[in-house]
Amino acid sequence: MKKIIPKKIKSYWRKLEKENLFMCPNITMFRLLAQNKLNFKGKNVLDIGFGEGQNISEFQRRGANIYGIELRKEKIKKIIKELKIKSKNVYECDLNEDYPKLKVKFNFVYTLDTLNYIKKDRHVFLINRILENLKIGGFFFTSLSTSTAGKKKQD
Repeated sequence: MKKIIPKKIKSYWRKLEKENLFMCPNITMFRLLAQNKLNFKGKNVLDIGFGEGQNISEFQRRGANIYGIELRKEKIKKIIKELKIKSKNVYECDLNEDYPKLKVKFNFVYTLDTLNYIKKDRHVFLINRILENLKIGGFFFTSLSTSTAGKKKQD
């Protein structure tokens, strides 16, 4: 199996920077949150790798103070403009290289699929940084594919 090179990942997402995909909020995440009667009004929520912004927009609609981390400048500009959020609440960052210094503590942090594009040796570092930014009693929600189906065993 070929090793994924972080520069190729960055290049791939930069090519999609101006693409606007029609996407809806993650129904599974919002269903779980609703079933547990979590209220986000006035709560700090961080979306790591927000892309088109469908989830961050839904949290704003629910009254949350929204923050985001994203690799692509165009997506950041779009979110700031469309959601009318402060630019200081959005961080441009390549998580394969860095993690922003966040001065805010969060009630809820989530990253959906983003960790799939991060080097495996960075996962523990990133998760530790995320947990440092959580308020006591806060929640961290993520998705990460760990399947090895279809992969050839390396010698």
